[in-house]
Amino acid sequence: MAQRFAIYLDANAGLPLKPQVKEKIIEWCEHSADYGNPSSVHVFGRKSKQAILRATDSVLASIGAGDRKRPIGKLYFTSSGTEANQWIIRSALKEDTLWISNSLEHDSVQAEFARQQSNTRFLSVPVENSGQLGTAEFLKKFLKQNSDSPILISQMWVNHETGVINDLTALIEMRRRHQNLLIHVDCAQGWGKLEFSSYLLEADYLTFSGPKIGSLHGVGCAWVKNGAPLVSLFPGHQQHGLRGGTEFLLPILSVGWAAEGLLDHQQLKATQSIIALKRNRLEQELVARLGVEVNGGSLDRVSNTLNITIEGISSQSLISRVDLRGFAISSGSACSAGTGEPSPVLMAMGRTQEQALASVRISLKGNETDEELQNFVEVFCDEVRKLRDYS
Repeated sequence: MAQRFAIYLDANAGLPLKPQVKEKIIEWCEHSADYGNPSSVHVFGRKSKQAILRATDSVLASIGAGDRKRPIGKLYFTSSGTEANQWIIRSALKEDTLWISNSLEHDSVQAEFARQQSNTRFLSVPVENSGQLGTAEFLKKFLKQNSDSPILISQMWVNHETGVINDLTALIEMRRRHQNLLIHVDCAQGWGKLEFSSYLLEADYLTFSGPKIGSLHGVGCAWVKNGAPLVSLFPGHQQHGLRGGTEFLLPILSVGWAAEGLLDHQQLKATQSIIALKRNRLEQELVARLGVEVNGGSLDRVSNTLNITIEGISSQSLISRVDLRGFAISSGSACSAGTGEPSPVLMAMGRTQEQALASVRISLKGNETDEELQNFVEVFCDEVRKLRDYS
């Protein structure tokens, strides 16, 4: 049977392995007998430990956080962005802490709220229909009456479904003036798409997902600013005594190798500009031919993401039909895929349930050819017409 030709347009769920990462993994596998348990003191263990430290330095350099010799915070490797988010939230929430977040956050944050809601004070920032958040203004009003209350603020840098970029500068400015604030920023969808600004390092916690920049799956990171509270996740002496257990060596090395590809900021900007041109052409054609509505389209978005509502269709049916014709897209976060439920992000943005269930996310990885994207447009439009005819 001939191999099916498929085009992956679901990059926000995780990029394929970057070519340089794949090469490094193959090279590592050829010499894997030289690497031992990173906690061992013999030469094999020391080699693994040094490799992890190099990966740490690469990740720190990719976010402008210096290196281990000039630490303003510590980096911890986790099994995923979900683990990183939930570890941070559990560490920051004390008995009297007020947690401020919003309905646009990743499923991992929403799940932690569901777990904590019976014993945590929580306020949700209102969401505008555009997808805009006014967290800083919301917080400013609250602090006028509650200036001393310990507060944790969880807000993502880039929305995983719409690609909308949240401006965090005003929030960071408030952190400078109010020592009772702790700020947690989920950077998963911004890492590798946007250049890190120094102001982000004034947040107390930053969380990341390795596959979003082309590493192996099964690895995330949490950066914790010096002085920010962090509880032990698993007892043990690894990772500064706070996340015990033998380090998952190859996934950690892979995220370090992927991070090395983010150090050329000029190249990063040039690449994202090219991706934006592709996304914009795709968006313009789908709007013109199908009359789709772009979710978050009035705001600044990362270059690769397009979330659209197509009236008169079921997104799950469309995704399945397009998949059978060789193109992979999604209806939103991979972490909630297959539930059949409308996107909580789009519902929070004021979409009806019917509209949310008629929405799909297309996210480019960057190396799609013009021919591939034009073929996708033809297939996509054809399947939408068929579904509309059936309804």
